Amino acid sequence: MTTQTKPTFIRGTEFGKKHGVSKGMLNNWRYSGKLIEGAHYIKPTPTDVLYNEELLVHFIHWTHDPITHMAVVARCLESLPYRQFCLDGSAEPLIDSVPGVIQ
Repeated sequence: MTTQTKPTFIRGTEFGKKHGVSKGMLNNWRYSGKLIEGAHYIKPTPTDVLYNEELLVHFIHWTHDPITHMAVVARCLESLPYRQFCLDGSAEPLIDSVPGVIQ
């Protein structure tokens, strides 16, 4: 049995420094629909974006095989009980209670 780890959400600039991906590339992926809100990223405020570090690294490494990546996304979404708050826009008051969020 594998142990589920809590996702770590970080800012795009931090992700870029750690993984060599520009903030512009992250924005392009978001705007093009390649990244899924509530899975790959959350928006605690209208102007703030936090990225799921583990899932985004997986996305980068599995871009050539989107079916495999989407299976990982599905497992991720099943394990996030607070996902509904990310998608309906009410994450702002709950963001402090989301595990793994780096402020």
